[in-house]
Amino acid sequence: MIGFGASTELLVLHALSKGEAHGYEIIKRIREEFVFPRSPGILYPVLRKLLRRGLIEEAGKVSKGGRVVKVYRLTEKGREYLAGRAGEIEELKRLATGVRLLRDIGGDDLAREMGRLVKVLHRAGPEEVRELAEAIADFIKRVRDVRIRLEAVRDE
Repeated sequence: MIGFGASTELLVLHALSKGEAHGYEIIKRIREEFVFPRSPGILYPVLRKLLRRGLIEEAGKVSKGGRVVKVYRLTEKGREYLAGRAGEIEELKRLATGVRLLRDIGGDDLAREMGRLVKVLHRAGPEEVRELAEAIADFIKRVRDVRIRLEAVRDE
């Protein structure tokens, strides 16, 4: 499995495989297809690196909202590199599908509730700590059981 952080270059290249784009459009394409929130702060150092490696090139400049922005495109070298990493793109697509589904079934709510819990956990007495530990252990077991069943389906 590849990590999200290490995949930013690959996501940018994949976004550009759909056609020339400026920075905001690249971020938009990544968010739409892969869900992962990528900020412009992450994007521009990656674009510079890809330019240096010859995987992308500037395709010109356009006026966008009163500003002139650079437009980028894949080079032949970038297309070849991306083709060689097609399996990683497919894995990222599967992960994005899982992230979307987890959000749909309450994953964001779970994350928010855990954040709220952390803020007040220092007030917990021994009984609340024990109750919470049991609830977490039960939740982990149930999630693990579902994951194991899903892995078995995939392996069949």
